[in-house]
Amino acid sequence: MALAFVLVSVDVGKEAYVADVLRQIDGVKEVSVVYGIYDLVVRLEVESMHEVREIVVQQIRQNPYVRSTVTMLVAE
Repeated sequence: MALAFVLVSVDVGKEAYVADVLRQIDGVKEVSVVYGIYDLVVRLEVESMHEVREIVVQQIRQNPYVRSTVTMLVAE
């Protein structure tokens, strides 16, 4: 099992929309809208690190309203 948190910055005013879109992705267990440098915190639970990469690169970053991401892999 691979666990990760992804910090996501999005265009102003698109936080709720992007959160709803990301919640539809298989492997996304939770999306929280937060205040601070980042706008969203996404919790991923998937079978492999390869799946983490695929979700971040092929799905999250492909959203036109996503500006940047930071992925944190859970050690234990």
